[in-house]
Amino acid sequence: MKLQTISQVSRDYGISARMLRYYEQAGLIKSNRKEDYAYRVYDETAISRLRQVIVLRKLRVPVKQIASILNNANAAEAVEIFRQNISELDEEITALSTVKSILIRFVEELREKANIDLNLLNNESMFSAINTLSFPNNQIKENKEDLSMGELNKASENLDKTQDKDVRIVYLPPMTVAAAYALGEGCEGKALEMINRFVKESGLLKIKPDARSFGFDCSKGAVVTGEITQAYEVWVSVPDDMEIPMPLIRREFCGGLYAAHVLRNWDFDDWRKLGEWVNTSDKYENDWGSPRWESPETVFGQGFEETLNFYNYAQSGEMKDLQLDLLFPIKEKKSTKGKNMSSLEIINPYKKCPVLETEHFLLRLVHMEDADDLLKCYSDIKAQPLFNTDNCFGDFCMYKIEDMQNCLAAWATAYEQEEYVRFAIVDKSSGKAIGTIEIFGTIGAYKAPEGVLRLDICSEYERQQFLKELFTLCVKEFFPLFQTERIITKAIPLALERLKAISQLGFRPYRTQDREHLWVIEKP
Repeated sequence: MKLQTISQVSRDYGISARMLRYYEQAGLIKSNRKEDYAYRVYDETAISRLRQVIVLRKLRVPVKQIASILNNANAAEAVEIFRQNISELDEEITALSTVKSILIRFVEELREKANIDLNLLNNESMFSAINTLSFPNNQIKENKEDLSMGELNKASENLDKTQDKDVRIVYLPPMTVAAAYALGEGCEGKALEMINRFVKESGLLKIKPDARSFGFDCSKGAVVTGEITQAYEVWVSVPDDMEIPMPLIRREFCGGLYAAHVLRNWDFDDWRKLGEWVNTSDKYENDWGSPRWESPETVFGQGFEETLNFYNYAQSGEMKDLQLDLLFPIKEKKSTKGKNMSSLEIINPYKKCPVLETEHFLLRLVHMEDADDLLKCYSDIKAQPLFNTDNCFGDFCMYKIEDMQNCLAAWATAYEQEEYVRFAIVDKSSGKAIGTIEIFGTIGAYKAPEGVLRLDICSEYERQQFLKELFTLCVKEFFPLFQTERIITKAIPLALERLKAISQLGFRPYRTQDREHLWVIEKP
């Protein structure tokens, strides 16, 4: 029987690894452990069951009801649950139909009476007309045709889209917290266990019954579908003078403004939808990654998942009592009064990749026709040691055109999935691509707290003059394009020309737990 890893299942079915773990905790699916293998694996029975769960969730059947359906062989149980959901949908459809009919009546009245004033809603006759409106029973239309999964996905997406009415704006006050962080497989559960043990052993809820608890993924870079969370941190607020035992850490949170949204049905894709809401808001802007606390151990400035009603949940520890609020860091936009609005428009580089220009170079999206030119760069043995290959598959040292073409195809796929933009660096005098620049940040799938910049270039161009010209362009254009507060790049001690260039521009050393030779510059 073929077994699939949690990463494979997450990637194939487009749901996060955390969602899979939640389904398992709720008793919907079961995983196994292969001998000498650290991660969960799923057999064909579990995959078949997961498909059923996915379809039922997109049909808006709650998780508790799904458990009743799948764990009960009696079809009558499923029929009764479906009928109950149909009844609730009928009520919702009827209510919407009522609103629609009234709006249609308003439109008709306004058209018939072109000179009518806007006191229409105070018109007694209009209210009388509304009271006499009749609405047909709204039954679900019977259709023998098979609905495609694509249509179901689209309907589900439209119904779950985050709107203004779904988002609350909250201010989190400054607080002292005890923090627990864990690494590797099951890191979220490990961190939670440390905090729960501390809460019970310290009697925290008797000392501070209003304690609040927050958790966040603090993996280096962004965790996307098909990847496993590598680091997770959990907080609980404590009195300022309380002693924090090891291995927990005291952190001082400075407070800040957040867009809040209850996690619906444990669908962690709500994070993406909340981010989209923030990025299209005309009043607030993305503040992910801002330094709202200090953390030499992990990344800081993340969004939080707050445990609501922590007092009760901490004592019961049962999933049925757990409800999460998603908290996305934001800040108010500066007033645009007196400014040219066209200059303030945010261009999404994944919808239309810009072409950027310096004195000697053009930056544009790479394409397959660059293969021959770029092979000269990526086979350049003098340039290869300077390539920024951290956290990447392979070393980017290529000697065959087929390998270069495969790499370009992978970059194109990543661009389509809004993971990162890979620009070709084109020498204006020759028209040839002589290297590439990769960048990603808050805009796009990764929602990375910092803009991560990689620059690979032929050795003959690895000169302070050219590098400063390119990095200057990046600093000027990439902060607004990728909506980030800082940009990080790598320059090893061997890269003397590169170090001179970035130092002149104001880059400073950036220390992290598992990366070396990084440099950072803050938004001007």
